[in-house]
Amino acid sequence: MNRNITLILFFILGQVIFAQHKRTNYTSAKKITLKECLQIVVANNTILKAADADIDIARAQLGQAKSGLYPRLTLESKLIATDEPPNFIFPAFKMDVGKFNLGTIAFDVPPIDVPEQNIKLADQLSAFSNINLIYPLFTGGKISSLIDQATSNIHLTQNEAEDKKNKLLVNVATLYSALILSKTIYNLADDFDERMQVTLNLTKEMYETGSGSVTKLDYLKNKLLVESIRGIKYELQNKFSETEITLKYLLDFDNNTELVPADDSLSIELNNYDAENLMLIFNKQNPTNKKIFNAQSIFKSKL
Repeated sequence: MNRNITLILFFILGQVIFAQHKRTNYTSAKKITLKECLQIVVANNTILKAADADIDIARAQLGQAKSGLYPRLTLESKLIATDEPPNFIFPAFKMDVGKFNLGTIAFDVPPIDVPEQNIKLADQLSAFSNINLIYPLFTGGKISSLIDQATSNIHLTQNEAEDKKNKLLVNVATLYSALILSKTIYNLADDFDERMQVTLNLTKEMYETGSGSVTKLDYLKNKLLVESIRGIKYELQNKFSETEITLKYLLDFDNNTELVPADDSLSIELNNYDAENLMLIFNKQNPTNKKIFNAQSIFKSKL
């Protein structure tokens, strides 16, 4: 008896949760293809915009490094104001001249009193200006090294941006494919649920009327199977919602917008590459290899 009550409660709880989950209020719906998703994420994603800004910064740093080759003209002006005149106070003193001898005539000269002197050194308001012109004739390779580093840094930043773009496109394609796959599996589970519900109703009717060889255990097994299927449907719906929210975040869509995949199936294009050609393409185009090469160039420029 307790087991039957538990199964019934589990059934009711599953129905309530599933119904609550299905009541998602969307204000609009957006039917979109994978190609459109990729175009939108390239145009609007903030991660790629930040990567483009990093490239602009690297280019500006290259221009800054090249500016070391040009003549540099600096103008410096100062304005000094004081609350008191910058005077020098020369104290009063007595100057002892001594005897004054004119040959046949000699006489004593009394000491001369020199009064205090207030000597003006500058005005209270003074202005100074300096002009300097510097032209780099020889820098010991410093400027050329900075230019090489800045150039390699541009390539490094571009490769990082390309790497971010490729990873983002792969994530979007994976999420879009997951939407289609989870929706397809959910539809299969929903169809199977309907079929099993018919079987459950038939089993219940045969069990309650006592016709055939259907027992209560058979009925409970079918009921448990139906509830398991509905639990799987709930998990699939959860996965679909999580995938949809993540994809809408990457596409910068509103959460109140329902994302409807326009593609009905997954399309996979296979290219025939042999191992040697595949390794050549990998070594030539892989962004990680390019980053390593540019990092080595930057390191060599510092030597």
